[in-house]
Amino acid sequence: MEEDVALKTSPSALKSTGRTQILRHSFSQILQSSSTSVKIPARRVTKNEGGNQEIVAQTNRKTRSVMSGEHPKLIISLVRHGETEENRKKIIQGQLDTSLNALGHRQAELVAEALQSIPFRQALSSDLNRAVQTAEAILKSHNLPLQKQSLLREKAEGLPWGTKVRDKGESHTEFRKRIMGWWKQTIPTLLAESLEDDSDTTNILIVGHGAFLRCLMEALVDVGYSAPCLVAGKRFGSIPNTGVTTVHVYDDHYGDIVTYGEMGHLQRLVEDDSEEIVKESGDDLETRRMGEENQ
Repeated sequence: MEEDVALKTSPSALKSTGRTQILRHSFSQILQSSSTSVKIPARRVTKNEGGNQEIVAQTNRKTRSVMSGEHPKLIISLVRHGETEENRKKIIQGQLDTSLNALGHRQAELVAEALQSIPFRQALSSDLNRAVQTAEAILKSHNLPLQKQSLLREKAEGLPWGTKVRDKGESHTEFRKRIMGWWKQTIPTLLAESLEDDSDTTNILIVGHGAFLRCLMEALVDVGYSAPCLVAGKRFGSIPNTGVTTVHVYDDHYGDIVTYGEMGHLQRLVEDDSEEIVKESGDDLETRRMGEENQ
């Protein structure tokens, strides 16, 4: 489970609105915290503190379209689902079929507004309800059917310890194999359709899960994609709920990870007169999380 990006606040940083307390200060701190935890460096194999190998990304700092004037054939917007009650309670969901809570629906509305001008040609999502609900919110502005795919599900975590059934879920190797099997099965087909269509660029929407999207980005870097959005010395980290990752794919089947977990649309939450960011319960101030990886 990844480290959380939490809102850190104090009563002096809040302004009362009667029934709720609204966060008034430094949402930019959250954006900065998230961006620094989700950026990565030059592609090489290194060893982490535990002695295990890990892949570090190749960073060219500029996309191919900027460096060569080449236009990507596919622009893929990958969106993590909105928040669920299990996210809020830090319960690892895996493939448990959960639904968005009130904040999750609001996040989905905001990311839908952010993406409404993109002319998506196809839309795919995990078949788990939290992803489907997020995708359907986005597609309200687009006349597209939603293709629900079980291969886009989150990592299968297995049963908790202490049960009588031996089920350890998917290993990291199995999870990555499923993810890349889906990518190699799906993206070349979409790319071929785009090339046949003679269109400059085809936009694709994919809605999924935090650990899935993170593992996919790591795998793409491993096979030769560049990550010009990432900063040297950092690794891919947690994606906030409804964070947007953008991948450009060119006609040679390689491409760029242009953004990772972008969450600018969530700044609107600080303007909401609601209970969705910070609630006051008696003398205790409950700080809401913006999302947790692997859920």
